[in-house]
Amino acid sequence: MGDATGASTALSRAESWLDKITPGAQDSPRLSYVTHSRLAADATEIFRDLRKPKAALGWSQQAGELSDVHQTRAVGLRMAVAATAACQARELDQALDHADQALALLQRVESTRARTHLEDVATALMPWAAEPRATAFLQRLEQGELTTGAAAR
Repeated sequence: MGDATGASTALSRAESWLDKITPGAQDSPRLSYVTHSRLAADATEIFRDLRKPKAALGWSQQAGELSDVHQTRAVGLRMAVAATAACQARELDQALDHADQALALLQRVESTRARTHLEDVATALMPWAAEPRATAFLQRLEQGELTTGAAAR
């Protein structure tokens, strides 16, 4: 709804509640997926959508490293969101770093949302269409989507 202040307030309250969750002790073990990293990943997307790229990139850093192999899709989606936020911030190098990570991860999953996020990255890179590094990424993206599509048949 375009309310950055409201989003910040809601995220602050969510962090406060998150600190009180103890899965398995007093709370359902099903809450174990609700982590600070998960909240930070969601905040990354929220602030990208609000066109607050610096906040989005800050939250993305808080979401943590790329080490969780069980979360390939989630991390790939976050990297794609971070890439579009970096484009909003006019940070091409950072955008391409995140975009490369997103592509490497999302090529391994079959997901409409993953394809949509990669298309968003391609759209966000359009102002740099004449830039060789952006063109090279867009070509890798196109080839990767063809590979993914062929593998899905």
